[in-house]
Amino acid sequence: MSTSRILVVQGSDKARQKLGAMLSGLGYEVESSASAVFATSLTADNLPDLVVLDDKVGDTSGAEIVGNLRAMPLGKQLPVLLTVGERSRMDQLRIALEVGANDAVDRRARDIEIANRVRRLLSARDADGAPARTANTVTIVSARGGSGKTVLACNLAVAIARYSGETVALLDLNLEFGTTHTLLGLQPRDTLSQIAHAAAEDTSDEDFDAMLLHHASGVRLLPALAQPGDSEKLNDATVLALLNRLRRTYDHLIIDGRPSYREFMIDLWDASDTLVVPCPADVPSVAVTNALLSAFERVGVISDKVVVVVNNIIPRPGLTPGEIQKFLDQPVVTIPHGGDAMQLSVNKGRPYILDHSSDPTGLAIRNLADQLLSLHVGGTGSA
Repeated sequence: MSTSRILVVQGSDKARQKLGAMLSGLGYEVESSASAVFATSLTADNLPDLVVLDDKVGDTSGAEIVGNLRAMPLGKQLPVLLTVGERSRMDQLRIALEVGANDAVDRRARDIEIANRVRRLLSARDADGAPARTANTVTIVSARGGSGKTVLACNLAVAIARYSGETVALLDLNLEFGTTHTLLGLQPRDTLSQIAHAAAEDTSDEDFDAMLLHHASGVRLLPALAQPGDSEKLNDATVLALLNRLRRTYDHLIIDGRPSYREFMIDLWDASDTLVVPCPADVPSVAVTNALLSAFERVGVISDKVVVVVNNIIPRPGLTPGEIQKFLDQPVVTIPHGGDAMQLSVNKGRPYILDHSSDPTGLAIRNLADQLLSLHVGGTGSA
């Protein structure tokens, strides 16, 4: 597979060099231009896969540049990411639509956000040029209860939605006893069974999205089953159709999963881009986590996509991260305890990351969210 070619068009030398270095570091082939007349030199032989264009290059506006590009046969379908001044996400999309670009992003956004916008545009077409979309899928699963798995899932979903600027769906697979809606302060309307069956039918993406619970952070939540006995109506084929709809519709899919050796769950482990395994710092938890990692290995899950999290959401004396890493023979990420504020956030139904993004616990959650985004971007340097 050939490496995607990106043309960076920025009037600022500093911006051009910074973007070029970042994109080259992700494995893309990068060319750059400081001139608004770059389009006149495009040919079928040197046509890039994407143009990252500032909304003003010299004395020429981005709208004029994109207009000139779209007037050329070679430029009609060329993806363009416009870099703009600070704007809300809705304003960015409006600007992109108005000028004829495919998307827009704050030129001062973090590298991870720009990289994700680039990835989306490059993956928006399959080999035949037809639209294609597959969400970054992160499954969070623990080997025992009390690991803080659901609290972590909710906070990671909110962090990714807030700091990536992309769409995020959170799926609760803890069937009749899920609590994600409580932790997000939302009231379920439709059961997961109803939503899953709608996903399998010819329901429009807009109508399907309306069935999900909308959190203020932008996260779309599919709560666990709300009625006893509904799990019997939710077979593997129906859940698979639901997952396919979610992965096609949203940029990121976070799954609050559960340990199971059902064929469906094993397939889900394999299909996930990353498996996050929360592990409290006590001996029994480490022992059963080791058994879960062994199960991953037996069914062929690639070890590189497993992230073990020493989760201290519930404080307890126990093993050190170094001891856990040595026992599991696996690198670990540590989430420190958030104190009384963590328990208060749980009781209030407001994710901790919203009010405490700069304290040690909040920073650890943000760093883990960035790691999950980087793992996804790092695998997309080729097209």
